Amino acid sequence: MPKQNDKRVTFYYTELGHKEFRQALKDYNVSQSLFFRIVMEGLVAGEPYITAFVKRKKKALDKKKTSGKKRQTKKRSSAKIPPDNAAYNETELENIFDLLERNGAIK
Repeated sequence: MPKQNDKRVTFYYTELGHKEFRQALKDYNVSQSLFFRIVMEGLVAGEPYITAFVKRKKKALDKKKTSGKKRQTKKRSSAKIPPDNAAYNETELENIFDLLERNGAIK
């Protein structure tokens, strides 16, 4: 049950993408809400696998967007937090994020 200060996060996604995403969640035996909490907490905590993935995907998308023009962005310092015994390894996280990107959830 949501607490008074809890915020709801929503976004639009393609029907096919959502179907594939739900199947991937089922394959990993994780709920949609737990998946997003894991990813959000990992990003905020500066989890190296997640931050590296986000930076790599953002860089690739920026290249497409700017058509080769160099664009300076403010760099955010990421804390060097050693990975804990996370439920997902780097390859599994990349597969999940690749699925999200392929279906338009990550831009």
